[in-house]
Amino acid sequence: MESTGKVYHATRNFMFKYFLAFVWIGFNFVVFCKAFSNYHHEPEYYYLSKILGNGLCVSRGTAPVLNLTMALITLPMCRSLNVALNGAFGRWSVRVLVFYLEKIKVLHLALGAGLIIVGVIHSIAHFVNIHNFIENYDEKYDSINWASGQDDSRLRLLLATPTGFSGCVMLTTLLAIAYFSSRQMRDRFYNSFFAAHHLFLLFYGMMFYHPLSNIIKYQTNLKTHPNGCDMVDEAVLRNDTVLQAICSEEPTFDTGGKIAWIWPLIGLSVYLLDVTCRYLTTHSSSRKVATLQSHVLPGKGIYLRP
Repeated sequence: MESTGKVYHATRNFMFKYFLAFVWIGFNFVVFCKAFSNYHHEPEYYYLSKILGNGLCVSRGTAPVLNLTMALITLPMCRSLNVALNGAFGRWSVRVLVFYLEKIKVLHLALGAGLIIVGVIHSIAHFVNIHNFIENYDEKYDSINWASGQDDSRLRLLLATPTGFSGCVMLTTLLAIAYFSSRQMRDRFYNSFFAAHHLFLLFYGMMFYHPLSNIIKYQTNLKTHPNGCDMVDEAVLRNDTVLQAICSEEPTFDTGGKIAWIWPLIGLSVYLLDVTCRYLTTHSSSRKVATLQSHVLPGKGIYLRP
């Protein structure tokens, strides 16, 4: 009977664990598809999509997944927060919370693995975008093109621009953390593993620096220049007053506001606040050490009362 109960609980925990993993992966897939569809179908990204193709959709689809993962990956490492959660809800045995507290390390590893996989996909999409910016360069729409011409250098875009340079640093940082987090490196060179994890501060710093090139631009005058006006022949346009009224302006573009960085900032702020609280708690209270001599015979015990 006891063995049956153990098998039942083990099976239930196994199914619950993979159910949560399925929900998390499914949620990320929905987030990716929503962003992908937005950049693929929304008319304000028509011209940018013509230049970049699906590279735009993949890079922007993975961006919110990265932001969400970066917002959550630091939470399992917040000891004070986890102690507070355990004290507040642990007595009620809320199943999801208990699972979170029991599997903190596993959750951190899972989020880290997801961050690396999605980060690599995001980087590959950006490499493709760099190629397409140069290959599909058109002087007529140079305001929306990241490249300065068809003779522009891919290395310049990759290493000498805020987006390219920060992306390379972020990818290198992720791969370095992953390498030193492997079991072999962690067991043999724990200090290196511990030091490499502090590179996450550089990673987050580069993340806030990453969008400064203002690559993603959308069209602002769809009413006076709807999609398809670029396909109308100029000779036809000059002789057709209806088309002239529809396509009365050249397309204009803007970068828009960027608020996606707020999510990683929340996770980083919670972690830094947690570290600050732990530091103040450790160094605020004075402790006295008293040395007592005790003559206890073997087999006897002594009770220390606080």
